[in-house]
Amino acid sequence: MALNDILETIHAEATVEAERLRSKAEREIEALLSRGAEAAEQHRTELSTTRDEETADAARVIRNRARLEVSRQLRKSREAVYQSILIQVKDQLASVRSAARYPEIFADLVEESRQALPAGRILRVDPEDGKLAERAVDRESLLTIEASLSTWGGVELWTEDGRRVLNTLEARLERAEPHLRLAVARLVPPLTGGRE
Repeated sequence: MALNDILETIHAEATVEAERLRSKAEREIEALLSRGAEAAEQHRTELSTTRDEETADAARVIRNRARLEVSRQLRKSREAVYQSILIQVKDQLASVRSAARYPEIFADLVEESRQALPAGRILRVDPEDGKLAERAVDRESLLTIEASLSTWGGVELWTEDGRRVLNTLEARLERAEPHLRLAVARLVPPLTGGRE
């Protein structure tokens, strides 16, 4: 379907951006770990006259703080990659109506909606899709077309008793966001290793 094609296209573009952000995050994280290790070592040296147990505890506290900062930076990097990809997806979906394949995509969205809700009688579309809706609906279908949506594309199919199927590009993106977030998490995997 169109959203899957768009997500696959964006995935390739996002991989480069994700790697750049991951490299930057790794450099920052490495610097934080290095500073943390240096601070722990300095602290260990300064406290050499004190009991070894107190020194070890202080070093653990410093390492734990550094690890927490590393985790925070990694989460921040993942979210930056995700937001960047989400903006690209939204931009592409917002312009999909101008794609040569859009009439086919629109017809598929209408058909999917009709299969999901056979009792649907009111097909709501964006005014820009009014003519496509008329072509996608056969004359014997008993569907009423209402050009009352404001959407990037797609349809809403309603029954007379208020049940509906939301099959707009925005609704499909909203349903795909958990999968998109998971894909981004895989692009920016957790760091391995680290200093003790």
